[in-house]
Amino acid sequence: MVNEDFVPSDEDEISDSREECVFSCNCGISCFDRKKMLQFIRERKDENYEKHKRKRRRNLRTEYLASIKNKCVKPCEIGSPCKCQKKCREKINKTEDIIFTKFWDLESYDLQNSYLYGCIRVDKKKIFYKNKQNRQESSRKFTAKYTVNVDGQDVNISGVRKNSLSSRLCINL
Repeated sequence: MVNEDFVPSDEDEISDSREECVFSCNCGISCFDRKKMLQFIRERKDENYEKHKRKRRRNLRTEYLASIKNKCVKPCEIGSPCKCQKKCREKINKTEDIIFTKFWDLESYDLQNSYLYGCIRVDKKKIFYKNKQNRQESSRKFTAKYTVNVDGQDVNISGVRKNSLSSRLCINL
């Protein structure tokens, strides 16, 4: 049922959408114009930038063009084995290909870094010199051990050296 006796007054009229916003910043732009302006703002599309394409290709282990000299950079491969006295090569020989592929299959620089930081174990410094008369006190307080998980056990790699881990995974630490 519609009430036919109802006559709208000036107070009951619906305000125009182009009317000034009550909460505006007093810049003179109506709410309608602001919404229209926001439609034309360009959004960034990072995936189309050459820099981001290179990063993605590098993390996917595919060929890409270097940014400086436009040289073709080949995908990384497993580096030369470690020849240390602790025989790290023999400890992880079976699983080195699996570790390498799993590391590069992470595809994200942040995930790869978190994996690497998970491989580092920090211990207290083992060697202390009590009679340091003429020498300065060492500022080193901790020892970093680099480990890799092999069959559910953490295996030390090259004691405190990181070279074998970085060369095997084809990364710069």
